[in-house]
Amino acid sequence: MYQAESSTVIDLFQEIKKIPVVVMGYADEAQFLQSALNAGAIDYVLKDNKFYYIEYLLYTISNSLLIHKLTISKESVPMNKREYADIIQAVPDIIYKIDQEGFFTFINNAILMLDYTPDELIGKHFKTIIHPGDYENISRKEIMKKYSNKKLKDSDKMKCFDERRRGKRKTEGLEIRLIPKTWNDKSDDSSIIFGSVIAFGELSAQGYYMQVDDQQVFLGTIGIIHNITERKNAEVLIRKLYEAVNQSPISILIADAEGTIEYANPHFFKQSGFTKKDIISQNIIILVNDRIKIENKRLKDRQREFADAMEKKIEWQGELISAAKDGKQFWEAVHIKPIVNQDNEISHLLVLKSDISELKEMEKILKQINDELDKRVKHRTIELEKTNENLQAVIKERVRVEEKLRQSEEKFRTFLETASDFMHMTDKDGYFIYANESMVKALGYVQSIQ
Repeated sequence: MYQAESSTVIDLFQEIKKIPVVVMGYADEAQFLQSALNAGAIDYVLKDNKFYYIEYLLYTISNSLLIHKLTISKESVPMNKREYADIIQAVPDIIYKIDQEGFFTFINNAILMLDYTPDELIGKHFKTIIHPGDYENISRKEIMKKYSNKKLKDSDKMKCFDERRRGKRKTEGLEIRLIPKTWNDKSDDSSIIFGSVIAFGELSAQGYYMQVDDQQVFLGTIGIIHNITERKNAEVLIRKLYEAVNQSPISILIADAEGTIEYANPHFFKQSGFTKKDIISQNIIILVNDRIKIENKRLKDRQREFADAMEKKIEWQGELISAAKDGKQFWEAVHIKPIVNQDNEISHLLVLKSDISELKEMEKILKQINDELDKRVKHRTIELEKTNENLQAVIKERVRVEEKLRQSEEKFRTFLETASDFMHMTDKDGYFIYANESMVKALGYVQSIQ
């Protein structure tokens, strides 16, 4: 492996003719990569800033060494057919041969990943393992015009295959979708893209020929399909996560271990009014330090807790007052989460900020309502207490009056019963309803109780 400017690539291959070379570069260095391939590099790896390419690089180097053994120079000790066969079967990529019409004449054991055995595919068309949506990628446009003819039967559509690598043409790095043996054409594209297809492949192929007199006769195509399923799945996942973060209704910031802001999502910029130039590469503490004028001691302490958590790289959550670029202040619920790498070391800090100004305003309104209710309840309670006191006084007076009446009645009854004079009462018809003791005894009657 060698990394160099494109101007040195040809010189490099002049020096090392017998060593397989894998070049690395970024996606925007297409000219450099193409120069390397033209000069004789056996493969290339695209670099990324997150170092995801490391695993792919190791695999590529290992695979390239195996492939290189198949193309060593004639002066080397030749391998026998058995050695060639063992190497080809050991390669984890699909290696195949198809004839002029696109039918398999050979395929190695790597096809097992699609649930086929090699013998099952011999004599089958190349399109058997290709998703129909990718037919156009492996066929010329004029052939696809025939394929688009709706009157064609399915068996005829399969034959609409024009091998793309006739003459000097060849295919490099063509991404295709591979369908397993159990796949059916009723599956929709979304299911294919997001999981029901077993593999994504990167196809590289070229034609092979036989010399007849002064002409080269095209016999078919030799190709390799590299399994890039994990990479594609990772790309899909990364794309989903990126879109989710970009469209999130809360502010998301990512800072390095020292608190330097590396990323902020669109919602943050919309909420705060800051630009990327204002924030990126700045320490996240600037969002709370010296910009927020707070008199409340409790809130000051909370702002200080946030700053301390950022400095100590510890998880923290709480409610803070933030300020937009124009100075407008608003409440936010903030959560700091340290991100650890494979070595269990903190590599980044994730900061989630959610605007809770409306919630705080609602809490304020509810508090005012609650305070008003408390005031009314207290006032009503005082009124009820006064009413109760008055009622108790009335009850007490009534009891006193009733006691006086009872005592008066008792005195009157005693007076009647002890009087020596005859005392009696009759109803309107003249019947006795009461006679005192003196009258009853004098007349010789007995007092009866009715």
